[in-house]
Amino acid sequence: SIGMIYTIKEVILASDLQFGIYQAILSSSMVLAPMFLVKTIKRHHTGKVISFSFLFIALFIYAIAFSASGFIRSLGDGSLLAYLLITVFSFIMGVFVTCANISINTMMQKIVPLEYMGRTSTVLGLAVTVFIPVGQMLFGSLYDIMNPSLVIAISGTIILVTVMYFRAAILRIDEEPATEPNLPEETTVTEDESRSQIKRRSEAINGV
Repeated sequence: SIGMIYTIKEVILASDLQFGIYQAILSSSMVLAPMFLVKTIKRHHTGKVISFSFLFIALFIYAIAFSASGFIRSLGDGSLLAYLLITVFSFIMGVFVTCANISINTMMQKIVPLEYMGRTSTVLGLAVTVFIPVGQMLFGSLYDIMNPSLVIAISGTIILVTVMYFRAAILRIDEEPATEPNLPEETTVTEDESRSQIKRRSEAINGV
């Protein structure tokens, strides 16, 4: 995100090599998490995984905000310490982001009827695509006028408040049965109707 790029490059003054390593470590968390955590995610309820994942994401965003604060940077070789802390916390946060994404996809399959799945996924993807640049512009302007650590903490607060507000609704997902596609009802033919149909066919054949 624009915030982490600004924090690493402008606040803690990391080199291009350090920034590249940070990006590689963050990406590796999103690659490794599905490989090692899929079975663990399947053993738990979808709603709980989503709510706890976003809760931990918010907590690690607070940890990143503290790592980028002036207090950490004022210690000894503070910039290096801040860089290491941000990298470690970002890796762990990336793991929880991946868990949340997997669980959200599972939730979509449970609550959205199959015949509406394509349209729902398209609308969701469109909304995400539209709001990403909006969020970048909004938070980018905040980084120009506020302390970067405070801006990062604000984003964590937004996630925390949102997940706590919708937590009950998210947990109810596990109580609802999975939605199945609407199939045409099967027509049953009684024995009398069957005999009647056979008789009519025989009369038609004899008439011919």
